[in-house]
Amino acid sequence: MKKIIFLCLVLSVLLIGCTNPLTELNPPPLKIIDTKVTTKTNYGIVEKEFQVFVENVSDKEIIAYKVNIKGYNSFDEHITINFSDVFQGIVQNVSIKPNEIYGYNSYWSSVYANTVNYIKAEITEVKFADGSKWTK
Repeated sequence: MKKIIFLCLVLSVLLIGCTNPLTELNPPPLKIIDTKVTTKTNYGIVEKEFQVFVENVSDKEIIAYKVNIKGYNSFDEHITINFSDVFQGIVQNVSIKPNEIYGYNSYWSSVYANTVNYIKAEITEVKFADGSKWTK
């Protein structure tokens, strides 16, 4: 009976350890702290601008990163941006020091995202000043 209880305890510990998401084992060096969607009209053409605000939570300087952006309408339905399910934004030629926040003067725009009300973003790749990379 003691062997069965011990075996159950060991199995439960193993199962709990296996259910942790991979992101906990390989957390992104950039933390998304906010997103913003604004609408602008230029010469009668409606354009959406997408901003993703990030914080460097690593101990290295970041010089570039990639972010996947998904758009949603007011009914919380996933909709396309530029006829794609996932819009990939790339930021490069930057210098984001540890603990710095970036994104206030940076955005992507699209005239093919008229019904986007809000976005969700995910960091997929980061390049550091020392040449190393983080990949999701």
